Amino acid sequence: MGLTVTASTRPVVAIASVVVPAHDEATVIDRLLESLTRDGAPLRVVVACNGCHDHTADRARAHAARSSVVDVTVVDIDRPSKAAALRAAERLDLPLPRLFVDADVVVTSAAAVAVAEALRSGPALAARPPLRYDTEGADVWVRAYYRARSRTPALTSSLWGAGFYGVGEAGRARWGEFPDVGADDLFVDSLFSPDEVTIVDTDPVVVRTPRGVGALLRVLQRVHSPSHRTTDAGAAGWPGAPNRSSAGSSRSSLGAVVRANARRPAHAADLVVYVGLSVLARIGLRVMRTRTTWHRDNSSRR
Repeated sequence: MGLTVTASTRPVVAIASVVVPAHDEATVIDRLLESLTRDGAPLRVVVACNGCHDHTADRARAHAARSSVVDVTVVDIDRPSKAAALRAAERLDLPLPRLFVDADVVVTSAAAVAVAEALRSGPALAARPPLRYDTEGADVWVRAYYRARSRTPALTSSLWGAGFYGVGEAGRARWGEFPDVGADDLFVDSLFSPDEVTIVDTDPVVVRTPRGVGALLRVLQRVHSPSHRTTDAGAAGWPGAPNRSSAGSSRSSLGAVVRANARRPAHAADLVVYVGLSVLARIGLRVMRTRTTWHRDNSSRR
């Protein structure tokens, strides 16, 4: 596996590291890096490019070259694999707490610092900021789907699904290297019980949603595909994993949304849309009679 590493010329003493796996994210990587580095917070940011065919690595290196306050390092491997990118980044012996952030979300440096401080002070072993869905420009079906999702505490309080999770020293000790699973956030979420996770009161992670119902269905098919799911971290062989199923299982997630939205008639329409789209996505998987490949939503990367 080919590997290149480019680092800032003026490394700084960091209170935490931020790992950003990125595959062909040239349209959004500047947005995230500018938000993370704007205030000069003492962070070590590692962009772990993997199998990129666009200018993601070049754009990240440009940030590294001009950064004199925030330490920006670019790791570039030649094959597309999020797990391999995470492993390559962590071999740099990054400081803890360690924050893992998807390239297509927006996170402020203040939020990253707040999560790091919460993990350093304890007692939480894992943490993330609150979550806000950006549905600007989305159609009526997409908006209804994410309204129903936003009302569901079981989904908004988990590590997975926000494009950001962080762990301190004790939390990171829960597993070895990242395994080749479909969803790293589901895997990590399954390692912690709810009372070991905290949602830090700080700037929210902004997740840009798909713009159209077709794009959303393709994303849901990927999320519901067997290759994407993580069900029991203990079965994966990592010591210290709680003996519980992941909160991200399809059945438990759908049930949580129904319970959260069925209490008020005003939410009924959003619930019907959510359930209907979830069912359509599952039907689509069965019709294809195969495990789906990674469905990328480019409508949210603008």
